[in-house]
Amino acid sequence: MSEIQPDPDVLPPWQQSLRTTAAETIAAGRLGQAVLFTATPGAGVGRLAASVAGALICRTPDTAGYACGQCQSCRLFLAGTHPDLARLTPAEAGGDIKVDQVRAFAETMRLTPHYPNGRIGWIEPLDRLNRSAANSALKILEEPPSSSVILAVTERPSAILPTIASRFTIWRLPPPTPETGRAWLGSQGADAAALDDDSLRTPLSTAERMQDEYSRWVDRWDADLARLLAGRASVSGVAERAQEAPPAIWLDWLYRRVNAILMHRLGVTDDASLPERLAASIAVGDLIQWQALAARVTEAARFRYSNADWQLVMESVLLKLEVMARQTTNSQWPNRI
Repeated sequence: MSEIQPDPDVLPPWQQSLRTTAAETIAAGRLGQAVLFTATPGAGVGRLAASVAGALICRTPDTAGYACGQCQSCRLFLAGTHPDLARLTPAEAGGDIKVDQVRAFAETMRLTPHYPNGRIGWIEPLDRLNRSAANSALKILEEPPSSSVILAVTERPSAILPTIASRFTIWRLPPPTPETGRAWLGSQGADAAALDDDSLRTPLSTAERMQDEYSRWVDRWDADLARLLAGRASVSGVAERAQEAPPAIWLDWLYRRVNAILMHRLGVTDDASLPERLAASIAVGDLIQWQALAARVTEAARFRYSNADWQLVMESVLLKLEVMARQTTNSQWPNRI
């Protein structure tokens, strides 16, 4: 779980409006017993949800609705040892949440709380409940103990079963504007001058990625993608070079690029949202093909922690790009890369 954020200035600026709304909702007693916080990757939705959890568990929250950070409950929460906090997370990084974990979580939630604030349940990420675990979780979500609140976090709401999602009040954190993302990255000491709009809308993950090695990878991957869209690169060659980085990093890059192109095709963004060499390639394919490709990239994410042959997974995605390029007439391909 992300750390408690007792000081509103600690939260990134694009989160503070929704956090203020959450504080007002809590004060009015209208938060509800099951709340799902969701956002696109890189917006830091876990930070926002942790701040809300801290306020709920704090004995003396301040007038703005933030945890004091000093009371016994806050100290226990910060240390990860609060007896009224029940966590439901994958046992292994990238793994699923199993049915036995859900049963243990439900039993803990039904125990009498140690403190008058009641029990707080934390599920992260909610999209990692496998089908059996999701079915088991329905009971506690449908009938949570009266003194409890269950908070959940996800960056992939489309991967959550509808029967699970329907049990939650959903709070969506909008991504920052490129201007806000650039200003925040600058305040963190990062040089954001050359970043595209898509990277600026995901500043937390961008900050983690801003290292020389990653920048070199992205330059090569962008060039490969542009060549593939122009029909000048082979799928096997692009997939082989992609393996220079961990699969999750390559997949994150491709997810951002495909969705940025899709947003451009929908008319939501302009050329500034893409590197110049890719902006020249957006004429490839049609809107339906890009939507199908975005769905395929999301599906491929399910294989990154499995024993599947990762190069084959990558090639299956890249083959769709190659087909799109072949179906586009030569007149639609860019004159330069």
